Order: sequence, then structure tokens, then C-alpha cells
Amino acid sequence: MASSVSVSEEDLLCPVCHKIFSFPVTLKCGHNTCKVCVQTFWEWRGSRECPVCRRESSSDRPPIDLELKIAADELKQQKLERLTLSPDAQCGLHHEQLKLFCVIDQEPICIICQTSKKHRLHICCPVEEAALERKVQAEQTERQIKREFMKLHTFLRDEEVARVKALREEEEKKIQIVKEKIESITKKIALLSYTITPISLDPNTAHPNLTIGLELTGVKYNSKQKVPDNPERCISRLSVMAAQGFSSEKHSWEVDVGENKDWCIGVAKESAPRKKSIFLNPEEGFWVIALCNGDTFWAQTDPRTRLDIKKRPQKVKVEVNYNKGKVVFLNAVDMKKIYTFKHKFTGKLFPYFSPGVNGEGKSPCPIKICPLKVSITTE
Repeated sequence: MASSVSVSEEDLLCPVCHKIFSFPVTLKCGHNTCKVCVQTFWEWRGSRECPVCRRESSSDRPPIDLELKIAADELKQQKLERLTLSPDAQCGLHHEQLKLFCVIDQEPICIICQTSKKHRLHICCPVEEAALERKVQAEQTERQIKREFMKLHTFLRDEEVARVKALREEEEKKIQIVKEKIESITKKIALLSYTITPISLDPNTAHPNLTIGLELTGVKYNSKQKVPDNPERCISRLSVMAAQGFSSEKHSWEVDVGENKDWCIGVAKESAPRKKSIFLNPEEGFWVIALCNGDTFWAQTDPRTRLDIKKRPQKVKVEVNYNKGKVVFLNAVDMKKIYTFKHKFTGKLFPYFSPGVNGEGKSPCPIKICPLKVSITTE
């Protein structure tokens, strides 16, 4: 049998007994010895040390080096075969033919060697018999190694299949989780598109005494300006409407009213009167609340309703549920409800703003549409 490892005869000698390895084992430090040699050494030393470097071994059953054992067995077999094929081989001490094989010392000897002090108590057999036995052992070892490697290959194949399957299942789970998160985010974004409405003011609807900021989000009272008297312009009230209207779903926005003593905000129908004197109530197409003289809050119902608000809000949130017919006003700081209108809406609604006028004939600061704050949280 050909060796799977190319080594010299010197490499196949045990460092303890100095003979060809018999069941060589590999210690933790990397050195090899015969199994019997190291066990005997450990019993003598009283500790598991390497006979070569004296390093401690963590195991009392070091593994057999199969490749080294195969190489050592092959060398022994080759020596026996050479003796069998060379009947004239002689003992170096007694010049007699080497017809016997010492099983204990694993070497060929002559008849005189058998009776010597060194071998007389050892088991011996004919060289031909030892060679045949070695050949049979080598074949059995080869078959055993093949069986063990076959088991190992089968185990590795099964392990590979199991791990690949587990990896694919984990990958599918992660893909599913990602899909679910994407769907959740998409739904939240779609919901936000209904509930948080980006709006800007429409200068074409502004009263001539109102000035619109460059960003179209703030409005304040000012001196009268020359503007076209277009159909959509509000003339009867100091007011302006948003450019964006809606006729379904949910919408909300916040208005910074600041320290202004007079203001009016809410929603109005697209068809609400803009040129003639009107009352700001639902019958005319207005759903608004107002602050008058800095201390009195009103819901513009018919007749109007006085609101009991202890702390004047700096920001007001307007929530419109068109489908359910609700307009809700809340303090945007603590989200306490101020007032709720209920009505069955028809036609398009537009956000409505009026900054009012103070005693000096001007508003102290503009009322402004607050910038959107969007937050999406996923788990």
C-alpha cells in the first residue's frame, strides 16, 4: 500500500523508544510518540507532559495520527517484504539467517538472537508469517480508514445540506421581515399624506389690506394695496385662503397665532361668499374659531358659541375629517381640544386665515402656517 505521506525512516521513529511508531498519537504541542510510550511516560512522571518538550497535555487520550500510522506500518511491511524476498539476509551479530521476527521489539532476528537475554522472553514467529500478518493488518487498516472517511464525508455532506437549508430559511425570514417593514412604512407614509397636509397661502384670494410672506406661509395686516379684483379675492373680510383644497380623507395643519389679540382660522367652502358682508358660520360655508380683543374665544356657530379657554394657545392645530364631517381645533402644545364642528360636507374645502387688526390699526406679527414635522418609527 502506497503511503499518503512522503517521510524518511528517521521521521517514523518514536522519540521515546527510538523504534518505528506503533499507534502514533499527536500531543497538544504537536509532537508524536507511540501510544504505549507516552502512557508509560505519564505513569512514571505522574503528570501528562510531552516526553520531548515537557509541555502539559490537556487530554489523557491524545488522538492517533492515521497518516503517520499508515506510513509507519508501510515501512514495517517493506522491511518484512525485503527480508522475505532476501533469504540470505544475515544477523549482524551472529551472521545467521534472519528467519524469525520478534513481535515485542518489532524486528527480524536469527535463531541465536532468540535465545539471547534480549529476546528470550519475547514472542517470536517466522518472518514469512509476520510479513503475511502485517500485510493483512495493513489491508484491514486501509479498509477501516476508508470506512471512517466515508462516514466523515457523509456527515460533512449532511451537515452542508442542513446548514445551507438553515441559511436559506433564515434568509427567507429576513426578506419577509424587510417586506413587512416596507409595507408598514408605505402604509404610514400613505396615512401621513392624508393626515398632514402641506399647505400654502393663495395671494389671489388675499384681502387688499393683507400682505403675504415670500414663502406663502405668513399673513399680516398692512396698508391697502392695489390688487386685481379677481373673483376669488376676499373683499368682505380681512382674510386669505389656502391654495390647496380637498374634498375627501383626513387633513391637518398647525397655525402659529403668536401673541396676536385678534385672529380667525378654520376652513371655508370654495363656494362661500367673498364679496358681500357675511356671518362666519356653517350656514355661510365657514367652520372657524376666533379670538377677539385678546381675551374672548368664539366658535363661529349660529349663534356663535363662547369658549372657556383658560390659557391662550400660541399654536392651534386644525384637523379635518371630510368623510366623517368633523373639524377639530386643538392647542398644538398640549393637544387639548378647543372645539369640534360637525357637518355633512359637500364641495371642496379650503383652509381659512384672518390675522385681524389691533388698536393701532395693524397686527403685531403675522400668523403663520407651521412647517411640517413628519416622524416615522419602525420596530
